[in-house]
Amino acid sequence: MFKLIALNGDTIRLDDKGVSEMVSHACLRSGTYIEGAVIQKDAVTLICTDAPDEAAYTYRFTPLALDTVCDDVYARLRERYDSSFRTVAAFQLAGQWWTLTEKKD
Repeated sequence: MFKLIALNGDTIRLDDKGVSEMVSHACLRSGTYIEGAVIQKDAVTLICTDAPDEAAYTYRFTPLALDTVCDDVYARLRERYDSSFRTVAAFQLAGQWWTLTEKKD
């Protein structure tokens, strides 16, 4: 299966936890996982394909501090990796860095 989930940047910024739960539920319901993301201006499109196994995945959009620079982003990505999260995407919305991470349940 191939599925696209289109999200507006404002929606993510205003309710990152709610959007994270919605994306996790949509992937669980359809048996897919996020393989990648396309970020264009103020829109995020998630590319979903068949999950490689029966496991459920939890997704989380996380804003980084407003003054984050690239070196800080790299450190944050490493922290999430060390905590067993897979980074799906790191991107900027309205000048702020965000990450989308995945954890296998």
